[in-house]
Order: sequence, then structure tokens, then C-alpha cells
Amino acid sequence: MTDITKENFQQEVLGPKVPVILFFASENSDVEDCKKQQEILQDIEKELNESVKVCVLNVDAQPFLALNYGITSTPSTVFMKYGLFQKRAAGVVSKEEILNCIDELSANEQIINIQK
Repeated sequence: MTDITKENFQQEVLGPKVPVILFFASENSDVEDCKKQQEILQDIEKELNESVKVCVLNVDAQPFLALNYGITSTPSTVFMKYGLFQKRAAGVVSKEEILNCIDELSANEQIINIQK
């Protein structure tokens, strides 16, 4: 998982050509839920390898970036594609739900390529 700061946000979150999962975590809130979500995302990152990029943003250290995405609680997960917001989920999201969302983003890509 790539740690996100305001310095690397553009390159790491908005720049990739693969879907990005941006995980918002806090050291000051429900630590157990954040750890649980982080473990799920680490498994997904290993499983999907380079077909998805997984990033983590500490909202305590980067509050302005969190506010840009309307994050009011942690854990929260945002799905991005080509630098554009696609979907947001609050709380712990299951591995199955995350994989379904990635599949949807990938399916949309295939549709876009067919239409070109």
C-alpha cells in the first residue's frame, strides 16, 4: 500500500491508468475497523497485483485531502479511475464487495474501448 501525502497525491492517486482504491484511515478513531479494512485491502493488492493500485491516506496527517472527498468517518474507501471519483464506501467493506467494484470499473473500461 502506498502512503498518500499532498506531495504524492497527484502522481499516486490521479495519475495511474489502473483503478485506484484510496483507503482513508485514522489513528484517532476506530482503530480495529481501520486495521481490519487495511488487512482486506492488502490481500486484494496481493491478489490483483498490478491491475489495481491500493493507497492509504491518514486523515489525521492529511485532513484537507480527506475533506476534498467528503470523508467524515474512518475507515472509508474511495474508488477512482483515471483520476476520477467513482464510488465511496464508509465502514469496513468486505473483500467481495471491493472485488465487485473493481470488476465493475474494469467492465466499464471494456465498454469504453469497444465504443472507440
